[in-house]
Amino acid sequence: MYRYKFSLNACAFAILVSFILVSAHAQQVGGAKMLTGDEQAIHDYILTMDKISKYFEVAPKLMEATKTDPALAVEVNKIGDSDVPNLEKVLMAQQSPHIAAFLKNNGITEREFVMTPLTLFSTQAAIQGQMNHKPIPDFVNRANLKFFQEHQGEILKYQKSSKAGSSSSS
Repeated sequence: MYRYKFSLNACAFAILVSFILVSAHAQQVGGAKMLTGDEQAIHDYILTMDKISKYFEVAPKLMEATKTDPALAVEVNKIGDSDVPNLEKVLMAQQSPHIAAFLKNNGITEREFVMTPLTLFSTQAAIQGQMNHKPIPDFVNRANLKFFQEHQGEILKYQKSSKAGSSSSS
């Protein structure tokens, strides 16, 4: 039972932002929306295929490493279990020596590891919402919408391979 919960918690951080919904609220200022916190960070983060491929390369490695490195697993679980905004999770990862070292050794920053999937899936959700005649949220950068549409096939391949890998390791 402990091993199962441990695997779920480790997976939760590694893929945490892949399935997370943004919970920050936009404030009304003179008729225009002012973005704050995670929403502003998502808006300002610009996706590239390098960032996406690096994330989908490193996330499963982190999950796997937590199975053999108890200190890394404790740090991952602590962040995965915390109920704080994603920007705070970036800071927590930067202050977690095992996570920071793992990500550095794998060529990705803590911010990239959190923001890439969060921005990617926020963008994807906006496109799906648009297909259902819902407005695009202000925090979704139009450059990321265009990027996703131009690279949709490549991105979906990464997502499919990631899902296949996670279901075969459960």
